[in-house]
Amino acid sequence: MLDGARCQNTAITIRKIKLKAEAVAEGLLKCDVNTLSKEKLELINLIMPNKEEEDGLREYVDSGKKVNDLSDVEQYIYELLKLARVHDKLLLCTLRASGHIKLHELESSLKQIQAGCRALTECTALKDILDVVVQVGNVLNCTAPSRLVEAGKGGIRLKTLEKLAVTKAVRGEHPDLLHFVVMLIMEHKPHSVEINPQQIKAIEDASRVDAASLKAEIATLKGQAKVAETELKHPDTVDHQSSAVRVFGTHLKEKVEKLEARSRQCDEHKLKTLAAFAENPAASDVSELFMLVKAFAVQWSKTVQKLQQKKEEADKQARMAAAALDRARSSTDGTGDSRLSRERAGTGGATRSGRRKTKITPARKKSMHAALARTQAGIDGLLGTMSGGAMDLEKIRAAVGGSDSDNSDDANGAWDASDSSDDESD
Repeated sequence: MLDGARCQNTAITIRKIKLKAEAVAEGLLKCDVNTLSKEKLELINLIMPNKEEEDGLREYVDSGKKVNDLSDVEQYIYELLKLARVHDKLLLCTLRASGHIKLHELESSLKQIQAGCRALTECTALKDILDVVVQVGNVLNCTAPSRLVEAGKGGIRLKTLEKLAVTKAVRGEHPDLLHFVVMLIMEHKPHSVEINPQQIKAIEDASRVDAASLKAEIATLKGQAKVAETELKHPDTVDHQSSAVRVFGTHLKEKVEKLEARSRQCDEHKLKTLAAFAENPAASDVSELFMLVKAFAVQWSKTVQKLQQKKEEADKQARMAAAALDRARSSTDGTGDSRLSRERAGTGGATRSGRRKTKITPARKKSMHAALARTQAGIDGLLGTMSGGAMDLEKIRAAVGGSDSDNSDDANGAWDASDSSDDESD
């Protein structure tokens, strides 16, 4: 009844189950999750025949052929098929063993979507950024300043966010449109430069959830819960079910109902978010919105970081230049002050020789001029002698020491050696 590959794979799986067919059938009948663990139930689901295989086995036995003529794998499967509604019983056991895990996963996914929707609708920084993008787009689309109001739009397509980083600038300090928008936000709305990290994380978590698949999984679980509820109420199996199984069935129904209520709340959040951000809410997918905003947030953060580093580097260079200018000014002022101090010290009191200057009076000046005149006359006399003329002894004597009448100390014309040395020194 089974082909070669299917029969071989089933035999391998049966060996992993490590239970005889009779023990598996009894566990399914009693919904015994101690005997049939979650892992064993997963393996049993793998070996269960599809409708075509099941019909083939039943027809073979119903035709009067011996079951012992079947292979060991086919006999194992046929032993399970003896149970009425074996697939429903297997589903009931599976839900009891791992239904709580599935419920938790679905509920967590719904919470992530709700948190992502709240993060989008409450993110003021993102709204400010989109507002600036709209204004920049209106200016770019305007053909003349006078037509700016006519070209004004109230929103943008979300796909535009992907084009900001690839819209390159022809000239200017900003390489692309995204850098320009970041610069505008940094200048006019600095509080919106950094998007709240917690909101970004909520959006990232929500982007990992496929909203459409989640809705389908909830619907599937709801249908499985109904099948399990019907199986629990069936007359030919109720006597075999323990009270714990019936309590599980009641709890399962309540939990599925709560999950449906949360799913409806999540749908309301999705519609509200799509109405705020999507151009066509009815035809938009919130998961696509999450992924788009997540990608834009990553690009935005990188651009902000680059511009901040560039600004910090410019500020650092400006501080270094200002410090260098201050040092240069301080050095110039210090040199001038020291020179002025030296000049003042030099004119203040003592000379290099340590003596003070002699004050030159009018009489002293007259005596100095007379001495110079006598010296010049003596030099002239010597030159005349050297040239063959008569020696003028009077002139020479006057040049050396003055005339006899001038040898006496005169207050008006006296010039002693100390005075001469002082004046020469000065």
